[in-house]
Order: sequence, then structure tokens, then C-alpha cells
Amino acid sequence: MRNLVGALLCALAALCTAAGVMFHYAQALADTPEPAREIVGPLAEDRSILDMLPDRIIGAALGNDDELLDLIPDFLSESLRNGMDTAISTALQDADLKQAWYESIDLTRTDYVTRLDMVTSGEIAIAPPNFGATDTEGPTMVLQAQPFAALGLQKLDEVLSPVGLQGLLDGLRNGARVEIPLNLPDPTVVSPRTMAQWLAVSRSWLWFFVGAGVLGLAGVVVARGRGRAIALLTGAAALMLLSRFVGSVAANARSGGEALGLGGELDPLASLVRDRLLAGLSVHIDQRAEWLWSAGLVTMGVGAVVLVIMILLSRARSQPVDHR
Repeated sequence: MRNLVGALLCALAALCTAAGVMFHYAQALADTPEPAREIVGPLAEDRSILDMLPDRIIGAALGNDDELLDLIPDFLSESLRNGMDTAISTALQDADLKQAWYESIDLTRTDYVTRLDMVTSGEIAIAPPNFGATDTEGPTMVLQAQPFAALGLQKLDEVLSPVGLQGLLDGLRNGARVEIPLNLPDPTVVSPRTMAQWLAVSRSWLWFFVGAGVLGLAGVVVARGRGRAIALLTGAAALMLLSRFVGSVAANARSGGEALGLGGELDPLASLVRDRLLAGLSVHIDQRAEWLWSAGLVTMGVGAVVLVIMILLSRARSQPVDHR
């Protein structure tokens, strides 16, 4: 019975280890810039997304203030828009584009995470769905394009100053938000409430590793004799099985990400961002699966060594003692 309990405790330790690995990654993705930059950063060199950004940035910037739009005479609107398009396009060829893209990624990430935290705290209320239904609203990712707009301020000055629309530039200089909704992840697939709850849990990732250590040690202490080796081997097998499960999550991301709320039909810009997210997430999740597999192999090796030692000790004790 003690050996069975020991094996169960080691299996639970493996589960806590896998949870700790994934929660640590989720927390790093949400609260630190490097993972998101690594995933989405390559889009700064994607010609197709650079071709889409000018129109979206201009639309978002002008959409910030309806009064400014009313000030634009009809005969100037087309030339003004063309001038702004040229200015933004020129800015997107600037040497500082990559840094602006990184700043945009950071702003987008912190904006999304902040709104998820506000769901947890109750500052953002989401009406509960009817029984059996799914959420239809809630925080989704919104690309914060203000850094790109800032790149083109000097050129925009040349276009807007002659027609008295410097107010738009003043707004951008003073930190006005230029937002492009991406509507990711789909709230009808992944509940924003659930996302917010898991994000809160992920920030306690260290306790999962502490729990894994305590459970693993308890499992080895509780078991007796060869049962200790069996407990370690059980934990190793659990780690390796869990690594395959994590790998299946990565495979789901590569196949379209429906279960992650990143599937479905999207506009071209959001689709490009989604595809890059899925590709990057699948690589990162695969890395975690490999870590768990390696940890399982190491634990299995330790368990095998312990088992051999126990067998040798058992044989030594069973040898008759010569008292001559």
C-alpha cells in the first residue's frame, strides 16, 4: 500500500511539474517582452504586413477624432489621405521600424493583459452567457500602432500643417492611441473569463514547482525498498506522457489553432498576425514538451539506478553468512 501511495505521489509531482512549466511560460508571455517579441517580431520584415499597415494606421488615427474629420474639406480629403499614406509608408521603411514594431508588440501585450486583469478584478464586467452558451464579448487583442504613427510625424507635419490639422499630430504626440482591433482570441471559442482566471493562476507558477518537489520527496519517503524506484519510474512515465500531451497542444497550434481561439475567418492583417502567433507558439510549446520529455528520461534513469541498487542490496542480504 505504501508503495502504491508513493507511486501516486510521484505521478502527482510530475503533473505539478508540467503545470509549472506551462504556467511559467504563460506568465512570461504575458508579463515580459521577450517571448512576444520573439514570436511576432519577424513580422517587421514581412512585406505583406508592411503593405497593409499604412491604410490601417491612417484609418485608426483619423478615427480617433470625428471633429477633425469634419474639418477636412472634400476637395482636400483625397490628397490629404494620399499624403498621409506616403508619410506612413516612408516611415515604415525607416531604420527604426523594428524598434517601433517591438514597442507596438509591448503596448499590445500590456494592453491585453491589463484588460484581462481588469476582468479578474471586476473592473471590466462581462455579462454571463445563457446556460449552455458561450461568451460573445470580452477583451481581445488590439494592435497598438501609435509607435508607427510616431515614426511618420515629421512627414505628416508637412502634409497637415498647411491645412490647419496639426491637432491630429498634437494628439499623437501626447500619446493618443492608434488602435487596430485584431479580435484575437475569439471570445466565442475561448472565454475571456477563463483566460483571465488562468492568467491569474499562471502567476503562481513557482508554487507548482514547490509542490512538485514536496510531492516527489514524499513519494520516495513513503515507499519502501524497490517501491522507491518504482515510484520514481512512475513519475518519469507520467512526465513523458504529459510531454506528449503538451506536444499535441503545439500540433493543434500548427494545424490552425481552433481550440486556442485563433482559428476562423479574419481580416488579412489579423490573419497574418494570427499565423505568426500560431507558428511562434507551436515552437515555444514544443520546446516545453521537449523539456518535460528530457526531465522524464532523467528521472527514469535515476529510478533505474535506484532499482538496480535495491536489487543488489537485496541479493547481498539474502546471501548466507559463513560463521566459520
